[in-house]
This record gives sequence, C-alpha cells and structure tokens, in this order.
Amino acid sequence: MDVLSVANSSLRDNSIQFRSNSALPDYFKTRISMVGCVFNHSGTMDLVTNSVDNKEIVVKTSASVELGEGFSAHVVPGTGRITVESDLTGL
Repeated sequence: MDVLSVANSSLRDNSIQFRSNSALPDYFKTRISMVGCVFNHSGTMDLVTNSVDNKEIVVKTSASVELGEGFSAHVVPGTGRITVESDLTGL
C-alpha cells in the first residue's frame, strides 16, 4: 500500500497497524493522510503501529477534532521509521 487517505471519519479505539508478510519482501514508503477526523478515544492512543523491518511511513493529519478526555496520539515505529506532520496532541 502506498497511500491511505481517511477523511471526515470518527475514530474511537481504531489504529493502523503494519505487519510483515513473507510473500512481499520489498516494502515501499506508505503515506497516510487523515483530514477532518474526529478522535473520540480517551487517554493515549497508538495511532500507527509498525512491525515491518525497515518500513517507512509518513503520517499527516489536519483539521482534527479531539473529543476524548486526555487524548494523546502516539506512533510506534518498531524497526522502521515514521515521519509525522500532525495537529494532534502528542505527535
């Protein structure tokens, strides 16, 4: 997957997870765009979690609304790299 776009969506306990697959050894950069999303999760949320070696991910969020009490987003790069441009608390 090279691009994932999420727009005008409401997220609670949802996260994006990347897992390895021996059928596809070459993992290219993935760009994730989240625009106009509402985050209803309370507390800390792992927004993107990676468990693929050397995976490169770019996460961009804009026009976000945080409704969950004490909400804070995080990314878990694992053995890859995650670059973030975000308006979310914690990123």
